[in-house]
Amino acid sequence: MSAKPVCGPDVLVVGWIPYFETPPEVPGYPRGASTKLLFNSGNPNPPERFDGYDDFASWLSPLTPHGTKEYRAAVYIRNVSVEFQPVAEPVVRRRENAFIGYTPVRLIAGGANILSEVPNLPRYASGVGPVRSSQVTADGSGTAVEIRYYVEFKLSRMMNLLSRVTTGSWAPYAWCEIVYSIDSAGSVDVRVDGSAIPSLRLYVDWAKPAANPAIGIVPEYDMLTASAADVVGFIKTTGWGCRPAGGAQRLSWHT
Repeated sequence: MSAKPVCGPDVLVVGWIPYFETPPEVPGYPRGASTKLLFNSGNPNPPERFDGYDDFASWLSPLTPHGTKEYRAAVYIRNVSVEFQPVAEPVVRRRENAFIGYTPVRLIAGGANILSEVPNLPRYASGVGPVRSSQVTADGSGTAVEIRYYVEFKLSRMMNLLSRVTTGSWAPYAWCEIVYSIDSAGSVDVRVDGSAIPSLRLYVDWAKPAANPAIGIVPEYDMLTASAADVVGFIKTTGWGCRPAGGAQRLSWHT
């Protein structure tokens, strides 16, 4: 007889660029055309919560034909269940998926998008994301497992070319990795590592949890807090072009 499965919450991460017509005065971002282009291509903040997976799917393009394109990436692990067995490896089941988002095609001057005047230019350009990897490991005692789901995503080819023209270098790949740990008692620990850009929001069972950094609950990362050293990897440093940018832990949650 199989052991009764231990189930964990669904976890979603959405990435986006905050929109500014005039770039904000923050220490990490240099003044210039590259910074303006970055924030002119920004998005509204994503919702604070969804009423389950179906609500999320109805919000998102391409899952829904008329869903939003105002995001850079959406990555989830859901329907997690683990059968911890006394004399065998745990049996792990889950669903994972990643949606590489879009870049709004804008360059704002005098309150108007001057790129909208270019004939046949689309309103949104699809990003690219060639790398996805999933890994499951069990601890030595067989009483806990760790699921890792890693995704890279990048500007569309058209916007990457524009980045090359304005900055002299190709844009790097942004990335995020969900590290989801669950043990036989049902305790869950979630960590999200990622690049300095974009901003990231964590959802647990489709809602953003209340922040409590003192106990390790950090549901949102604001890319405006990125250091100059991290930002330069996206918009100036030639050596990082077309490779994953540097990163660090951005979000965390646990039961």
